[in-house]
Amino acid sequence: MHDLFYREDVFQDYDHGDKRRRGIDFTVDYQGRWYFHGLQSPGPIKRKSLAALFGGAGEGFMAGKGLQTDSEGCYWLASPEGCYRVEVEDVPFIITDFNIHNHDIDLLTNFDECIPLGPGHDVVLSAEPRQGVAVFYARVRDGLWARFSTQAHNRFVNDVVRDVQEGYEFSSRGRTYRFSIDAER
Repeated sequence: MHDLFYREDVFQDYDHGDKRRRGIDFTVDYQGRWYFHGLQSPGPIKRKSLAALFGGAGEGFMAGKGLQTDSEGCYWLASPEGCYRVEVEDVPFIITDFNIHNHDIDLLTNFDECIPLGPGHDVVLSAEPRQGVAVFYARVRDGLWARFSTQAHNRFVNDVVRDVQEGYEFSSRGRTYRFSIDAER
């Protein structure tokens, strides 16, 4: 299987030298794509499995490790070789799909990581930074969030969210989430 993570025509063109001067080792763009700014081979990380490893997604020794936030909300990539600063344009993960099993909702990230929506993996409704449109964001783990893609958000609203007198709601794993139109993260 070919493991190219992205189409070649959607990469950002970053000034890698400027990023290095500002102490930024990696960037996660608005769409959840990873870029390396090192001296050797700077540019997009084209292998999904490598970006997933950095993000702490999947199985194995780096599962739940790698990308993390500090007390000031800055992102860092922790590895056995050291810590590297990561600039994140919005959130590090994108919800690309979801599944419903017996009224429990599982969210799927751009790294095929399954997030069981419920206690510990909450959802908020917030204005995204580019258009200011209210979309759902889900907590992945320890200060790391994922924004619903446009397609996943629209399907989620149509298939899962119910209109109620005070706004909107849905339930998963015994928890009911309620939102008003002006909800903020």
